Amino acid sequence: MKKVLLASTALLLTAGFASAQSIELSGSASAGLKYNSDADQFDLDDNGVPDDTITINNEIFMTIAGSGATDTGLQFGAFLTLDQTGGLDDQEVFVSGVFGTVTVGGIDPATDGFGIADVGYDGIGIDDVAEQYKNADAFADVHYAYSAAGLTFTATYGWEGVTDDAIAVAVEYEAAGFSGGIGYADATTSTVTAQAGYSQGPLSINGMYSDWDAGGEGYGIDISYDVAGATITGVWASANGVAADPGDGVGDAYGVGFAVPLGGGLTVAGGIGIIETDFSVTDVDDNVFAGDGSKTVADLGLTMSF
Repeated sequence: MKKVLLASTALLLTAGFASAQSIELSGSASAGLKYNSDADQFDLDDNGVPDDTITINNEIFMTIAGSGATDTGLQFGAFLTLDQTGGLDDQEVFVSGVFGTVTVGGIDPATDGFGIADVGYDGIGIDDVAEQYKNADAFADVHYAYSAAGLTFTATYGWEGVTDDAIAVAVEYEAAGFSGGIGYADATTSTVTAQAGYSQGPLSINGMYSDWDAGGEGYGIDISYDVAGATITGVWASANGVAADPGDGVGDAYGVGFAVPLGGGLTVAGGIGIIETDFSVTDVDDNVFAGDGSKTVADLGLTMSF
């Protein structure tokens, strides 16, 4: 991702105290069409107008990051992301050294990195079916990470949840094309998640499994292959037992997609899939609607990085 140096000299402190300060701006954007064959099944806005089956979608994210380092080797920094609505996301502050990295702010549980790929320029939600359990109902305020010799340990803690504080830990390893990890997240409920993958030349394969103690299981696999400058990805996901959220549902989902880099940070991508889950949703008047069957989802568009 191209980064633009804005004002490094403005952050220089007294000589001998700190060095290598900078502020950088980076960003991403996307635009395209999204399709959902079941979008108009329920009028969840309660306005008498069914949701559109085909919609135009666009997103913009700009990240401002500041960083520095002391003469003793301690690194520090902060960053935040602005979206197209003017909202602020991912507001984080970190300090890093030989002890690892401690981050506070808008962070995710340690197990959030586990999962499988989605397809499409914006994602059509195939992976959500398998990933709905991985964080249990955990959240995080403080994040700690330490890496050495291909091994990464991550731990997070969140204070004062609805009924309990939240913890999550993960251990991951990567070497010679192989990757794997196991994680545990716990708040009011807990989940154990395992993931493994292998990459060799143009082929990569990755799988995950989550066991939620409230009675749900999620698992899935993705396979990608690079050919003629494009990446083709196939994904299958499944959940059984109890849904983590009634709107997530349980059942199967599968899809296929492509991504073609056009150069300079511009990529054209798309995907199509089928989600076969039983679910329930609640409208603004607290009416509950049950869904049973299959829907087709797809998207096609452009992604940009700056």
